[in-house]
Amino acid sequence: MSAVLFRISRLTYYNLGFSGNRPIKIPLDTAYVLIGDKCSQSCLFCSFSRQPRISGKSKADSRKWLSRIDWLEVDYREFFQRFNSNKAFKRVCFQLPVDRKSIDYTLDILSENGIKKGKSISVSAWLSEPEIEHFFDSGVDTIALNFDIINPKTHTTIKGTEFDKKLVFISRIADKYSNKPDALTTHVIVGGGESDLELHDFFQLMKKKKINVALFSYTPVQKGKIPDLQRPSLGRYRKIQLMKYLCDHFENEYSVKFENDTISEFRLNGDVYEYVLKHGEPFNTSGCKNCTRPYYNDSPAEKELYNYFDKLTPKKYREILESLPVIINKKNL
Repeated sequence: MSAVLFRISRLTYYNLGFSGNRPIKIPLDTAYVLIGDKCSQSCLFCSFSRQPRISGKSKADSRKWLSRIDWLEVDYREFFQRFNSNKAFKRVCFQLPVDRKSIDYTLDILSENGIKKGKSISVSAWLSEPEIEHFFDSGVDTIALNFDIINPKTHTTIKGTEFDKKLVFISRIADKYSNKPDALTTHVIVGGGESDLELHDFFQLMKKKKINVALFSYTPVQKGKIPDLQRPSLGRYRKIQLMKYLCDHFENEYSVKFENDTISEFRLNGDVYEYVLKHGEPFNTSGCKNCTRPYYNDSPAEKELYNYFDKLTPKKYREILESLPVIINKKNL
């Protein structure tokens, strides 16, 4: 087996006891692993792009980071030993760049190291169908095939791939594994030139295809401004989080009013209205089961997080609801 860089996120490193005393006490349900340091893709927002644009960092240094997270090299055998004996972790998530060696290496270590807990793998959407089948056959229960940017025009500009071809491919994979619960996830980055209406239509399509959506806000870590990429305001992101939550859980019990393709009003039936007023799940991290990814697109220095990784207090949830720049009405639909 060819050696490939095996790294884990800093919080995973601390929670598995690699550092001895744990300087940051944030519990994790999922261990995050990053395989390799090369990628064949050219996504403008990513430090692993063939042409990274990370502010103040060399190409080698930039690949120590993925979004806002830094990654620490460990021996993969020791990782699996610690992970399998740690009762707090429920899942391991492998972050894979699009690279032949990284893909083969991950399949090799999965066959070599038994994991009895759920496994999740995050990859770009350009795995071949046989590779996807191979991952599922190796015991993986969830694979993330990531759109990232959902406006077809800006998708091509930012990621260098064709949105429509990716949609056809992922739809075919979703149909193939339609009887496998939670088999597929996709990542969506808010701030890539899309409208609120485009996001709503995309969420509904993914729901129909039984594909979970993991929602991210665009996080500027690169050097200089990138056309078509802009961090969304917290108010806009909150509206989109609520819209996605309603689409996921209350498909026929809500409607959204749009003005110029922008959310202006939510209309909820009575029971859903009462539920949403009391429960804070819409603003938590979304995606694969047990995924919290603390500070992936947030900074610990920020007072308000885009994705909350722990349960909100009733007081905090009310504060968020009251700050939403949108009308939430109770209606009989």
